Amino acid sequence: MQEIVNVSNFLQKRTEALQSLDLKRILPLFAPNAEVVDASSNVTSAEDYLQKYLPLFRRLKINNVKVTDIVVRENKAYTLEKYDFDAEVFNARTKIKGQVAMSCVLQRIDNEWKIVQYCVSNTFNEQLLSILNQIDEKKLRKRKN
Repeated sequence: MQEIVNVSNFLQKRTEALQSLDLKRILPLFAPNAEVVDASSNVTSAEDYLQKYLPLFRRLKINNVKVTDIVVRENKAYTLEKYDFDAEVFNARTKIKGQVAMSCVLQRIDNEWKIVQYCVSNTFNEQLLSILNQIDEKKLRKRKN
């Protein structure tokens, strides 16, 4: 039972880190070889995924988080979650609202939970990709630095 509480606390920490939009807070929550499977079934490293999408947001708010399942087996944990998403997009007058469903595979590494796989599906992926294609790449790179 305590491990389920520990995983739940980790997920809360992850949510807070994502809302901060600060890669220095977010990346340490992932294992070095962690991967993300996105709504288009693309598989990429967590670091590449986060570096591509986080700079798009000026503000990110995650609401109504529902952790629907946590299973812990020795040094692995599996989670299912849903939440509402409300964001302002950088360098655009666009606000995005939607829902996200995700699953995570966590592994205990050096006595800490780390995300090793992150599968995410959302209701706004095409809208976000359209915005990504419209944003001036030079301005986006400048914002990353």
